[in-house]
Amino acid sequence: METMTVKKTTQKRTALWMLTGLALTGLAFAGGCGKRAAGEPADSPEEAAEYVMGSLQALDLETFNAYTDNYVCTHHNWIGMPTETEYRTFNELLGGRRKGKRYEASRELNERILEHLSWEITGVREEKDGVFVDLSITNTDMTDVMGEYMIYLTRQMSESDGLGIRELVGEIRDLASGMDALLAIVEEQDPKETCTMEIAVEAWEEDGAWKLHISDAFVNAFMGNLYTEEFSPEVEAGLAEAERAYEEKMDGWAEEFEDRAERFTEGR
Repeated sequence: METMTVKKTTQKRTALWMLTGLALTGLAFAGGCGKRAAGEPADSPEEAAEYVMGSLQALDLETFNAYTDNYVCTHHNWIGMPTETEYRTFNELLGGRRKGKRYEASRELNERILEHLSWEITGVREEKDGVFVDLSITNTDMTDVMGEYMIYLTRQMSESDGLGIRELVGEIRDLASGMDALLAIVEEQDPKETCTMEIAVEAWEEDGAWKLHISDAFVNAFMGNLYTEEFSPEVEAGLAEAERAYEEKMDGWAEEFEDRAERFTEGR
């Protein structure tokens, strides 16, 4: 019984992560091949790291792309015309879509998350599998943000009609509204509560210029541990409570549906 409960909870949590990801494409990751971007060449791994971190602090994505492999690829339609550009991170801000509410909401959210970013280059190492820049990255602790947002989503579903699917689909479609809720949670985080992560970022030299690789771990570090799946005990308890409430609602809805189906079958 305990194993089944854990499995059920894990499945629900996974579903929530997937739905949260759908609502937050501006902060999502992508994978693929790289492309050289334009920009003044960095003469060393340290210089490339300084350019990259400084561009993050200012949310200067043109500079960020110039010193990283953030670019993934460009999608084309059936006649070969480019339709969308894909990036490893900040995809909503860089993907070539028309700037509107989604863009503005995503930019404001990222600005708030990166507002208190700081860093220190602690070393550069040349290993058998490449060159690595050791970074100590500090930001406002965002560890509980996604957990609190999942609590918000679950409660929204619990308070809506039926199973809450209509509410959730509306939340995903109206990305600006969804980001308003997430932005409010981000703004509640105390800048004095910081998260420092030590990370090794791969660097490589291309045509005399140094660049950095954008990995999931690197993104999570400069975003203040935003993408962790491990939350504080308080948030875990709140999420479990919200999930229980929604599960009870589903059980009640299922019983009501069964009762109505039985009455319909009996002709009552």
